Amino acid sequence: MKREFVSHFTKVTVLFAPVFFLLFTFPLTGRLWANLGFVALARAMVVPDADITQATRAENLLRRVIAIKADNASVWRGLGFTLAEQGREKKAVEAWRHSNGTTDEFVQRGMTSLYLERDEEAFVWFRRAARLRPDVDNRDALYGLGRVYANRSEWNVAIEVFQRAVGVSEGHVGRSEILYQLGRIYHNLPSPDEERAWQYYEQALDLDEFGDATWAKVETHYRRGQILAARKEWKAAAKEFQAAVALDPTHYWAHILAGNALWRVGERYAAKKMMRRAIALKPDDWHAYQRLGRFFQKEGKIDQSVEMYRKVLELNPQNENALRALESLSFQR
Repeated sequence: MKREFVSHFTKVTVLFAPVFFLLFTFPLTGRLWANLGFVALARAMVVPDADITQATRAENLLRRVIAIKADNASVWRGLGFTLAEQGREKKAVEAWRHSNGTTDEFVQRGMTSLYLERDEEAFVWFRRAARLRPDVDNRDALYGLGRVYANRSEWNVAIEVFQRAVGVSEGHVGRSEILYQLGRIYHNLPSPDEERAWQYYEQALDLDEFGDATWAKVETHYRRGQILAARKEWKAAAKEFQAAVALDPTHYWAHILAGNALWRVGERYAAKKMMRRAIALKPDDWHAYQRLGRFFQKEGKIDQSVEMYRKVLELNPQNENALRALESLSFQR
């Protein structure tokens, strides 16, 4: 089965890194077997529809190297990939357990795949990372698995996995980011549980262990603002949206919803300022123009309102709200 080129390049680059180490630590015969083994493995992994004999040959050669030097983590690592290429996942995991640092590597590979929206590939890497130490939960691997399950809409499994991840004392992923993910699930359920979502968002902010994931803190404030706006608690909603904007000045919708909430509590100048900032962020999106047009209309500033609605129609010619508003305004000029 054909694989994507990016995956080929990544695999080969990582696989051949240990070869340079082997050149200086093994006897000549061992170096030869190791090099031949890695070459055979690379062919098995990169060449489309490669014959399984390439992977088998790589396995035999790498096992010969292990017979000479059984404590070499690099060769065990290569052997794990060889066995995985043959579909012998359980044996591959057993081989990888002899390799140092493989867990973090697999998590990172999973995160990269997740970022590239290759969820099935990500799932394989996270599951491998979790299986390397079955007696000890890995917070980062569990977080990755939870993300994949959530993307599949397997909500109950995702919740269970995220809850396990929060209970793990160490990990690169901050616990607040995991709590945010739990809140997000309850917020996005077909029948949203906003109370439960709010509890998780609140825990995430109270704990404030977001690590490098500032985006998760931004989204926590933003989603709290959405819940408060749905309850018509406009002042509190404005505060949450403004907190999101302060953390991420490029967040278009946080500006728009902050502007809406500020307008509701009578802070007209601040509301219009938020909308203008939103327009500056996305001048080719019509939503902020429409809201600013509505603000001007309510203030009786007809010309400015017409200007905004015309801009809406320029960007979205079928916008019925703008069409109706312009028709109404034409009688007020």
